[in-house]
Amino acid sequence: MTDLTKTSYPTEERNRIVREGRLHWFHWAVLAFSLMLTTGAWYLAEREYEAKIWARFEHETDRAVMLLKERMQKYEDALWAGV
Repeated sequence: MTDLTKTSYPTEERNRIVREGRLHWFHWAVLAFSLMLTTGAWYLAEREYEAKIWARFEHETDRAVMLLKERMQKYEDALWAGV
């Protein structure tokens, strides 16, 4: 097995390849921006989901209270009819 980096490429070419293979500042900037965008999207989706759940809970509790009041009104009417 031969070392291709020493035999195939001149020193300048090898250094250029190594230098270009590194992550530059704009790679890190893109990575950081993508991470912030993903986190922001997750946060907004989570808030929207919580708001939707809370609205459904409020709707169901209002519905249950309304049905209970209607039933109590029927019982009251039945009791007044018996008097």
